[in-house]
Amino acid sequence: MLIPFKIAKKVVLIILGILLVYYIITLFQVIMVSRLNNVVPAQAIVVMGSNVSGNSPGSDLSSRLDQAIYLYNQHMAPTIVVTGYEAPGTTISEAQASLNYLVSKGINPAAIVQFGGDDSWQSLGLVNQWCQQKGIKEVLLVSDPFHMDRIGNMASTLGLTPHYAPTRKSPLGGGAVVSEFALEGGEVAVGRVFGWTFMDWLHTTFLG
Repeated sequence: MLIPFKIAKKVVLIILGILLVYYIITLFQVIMVSRLNNVVPAQAIVVMGSNVSGNSPGSDLSSRLDQAIYLYNQHMAPTIVVTGYEAPGTTISEAQASLNYLVSKGINPAAIVQFGGDDSWQSLGLVNQWCQQKGIKEVLLVSDPFHMDRIGNMASTLGLTPHYAPTRKSPLGGGAVVSEFALEGGEVAVGRVFGWTFMDWLHTTFLG
């Protein structure tokens, strides 16, 4: 027996309504986490990669690295971990550009560890493997505010204990920030339900 059209329409609207409410709640959580700044002494500072301009960090990545330098100089952790891959059209990885920048600012190369990874999940997976080898659990995550909830969830899933130290000097503003928050809300909503490995597969399949 076919379901009457009106009933089917009502069911679809209810499902869409539930999904919308779930997204709004998740987006609210992403916004709230973006305002956290629970900087405490940890075992490593983890900087998420971002855009590279030529052979140097772009303005967004530079702001993250400056935050990491501040935390390191405040003795919040003895090691800075930089991440990120070599994007198409560039000649240096985000991690290598980050390392070079930190060294140019006076950070001892021996205090820097770098890992690749095509996205946040892959990067944090590599970081976690290193952390397990070193017996590290407590990490200070450094990224843009809108990114913090997602990477915090990922780090927790991997077994790390994340603390949030977002940069407050990101060059992104206006509509760019609004769109980033909207995107993060969707990614966190999907990742929490289907898992971060699934999100990684989506990224690899559709974004390359």
